[in-house]
Amino acid sequence: MRVLLFGLLAALVAGDRCGRECAQKGQVRLDIQEVRLNHLTAKIQELEDTFDERVSSGNSAHNVLASLGARLQSITGSGCPDGYYACGGNDNQCVDNLLVCDGNKDCMNGHDEESSTCTVLAEAGSHWHGVPVRDACTTRQPYELDIVVSDTSRLDFYSSRVDVHASILTRSKDQHSTSTANLPTTGYYNFATRQLILAPPESDGLGMIVDFNTGDDNVANGYVTRVSTLERCALFVLRRD
Repeated sequence: MRVLLFGLLAALVAGDRCGRECAQKGQVRLDIQEVRLNHLTAKIQELEDTFDERVSSGNSAHNVLASLGARLQSITGSGCPDGYYACGGNDNQCVDNLLVCDGNKDCMNGHDEESSTCTVLAEAGSHWHGVPVRDACTTRQPYELDIVVSDTSRLDFYSSRVDVHASILTRSKDQHSTSTANLPTTGYYNFATRQLILAPPESDGLGMIVDFNTGDDNVANGYVTRVSTLERCALFVLRRD
């Protein structure tokens, strides 16, 4: 009997000691898990901050996707014949370019009258600075080219386009000097094509088509174009200044 009592006491003491030690070990494990959770939470917050920063920047994922979409459409086409505007969506509807931004919704989805469609990207006061990618036709061979839009106007009976007054500024250089030129011109902005068409400012018959279908409204492709053949013989990448 006495042996049995000693055995029970020994078991109780051992159980009490294990309870304290196990509780301490359990607390240590909980502390370690809490440290790990705090570390993971901090990493998640860091990733969220990085994502938000990238989305809010000019090189956001939205702009990249829009740029890829614009390039794809330039290769495959919009699915509409020349002179017609693609409404988008699943209906594959096309409307005449003259009906875009005329105040009436001709697309079933209303895309032809949305603010994103009817915003003039070459607005009065805008300044675009460009550098050449290729140039196979200009006499000056400028190393820089700027387009400054001085004035715009829009007729009520022809509201699908905006008349534009602008100046093309060029900077050229040779072995001996640097020269500049200020070439006033007129043209118009077409909502349906998202293009600024500028008439030749000189007698050489070279006009300019500024194409804003890049996926980024602050970047455009400026094509020097022979009016007689519509050949695009030079390209300047323009950025809003």
